[in-house]
Amino acid sequence: MENSSNGVVRVAMITGGSRGIGLSIARELADSGKHVILVARDKEKVEKEVFSLREMGKKASYIDVDFLDSDYL
Repeated sequence: MENSSNGVVRVAMITGGSRGIGLSIARELADSGKHVILVARDKEKVEKEVFSLREMGKKASYIDVDFLDSDYL
């Protein structure tokens, strides 16, 4: 992962990142050079969006989690 000029890695974690406002925010942050971590319940959807961002040369990762599922907590 590349560092900014002052040695700080810029990372943004976005919940609800596989669609709607969350995805729009993730795209904007990725366009500004940040490594985005999309957090969403739907693994297939979030994987697809991360793949799309990576194809555009953006730094992106994902976490698929459902915070309403007590097994995750």
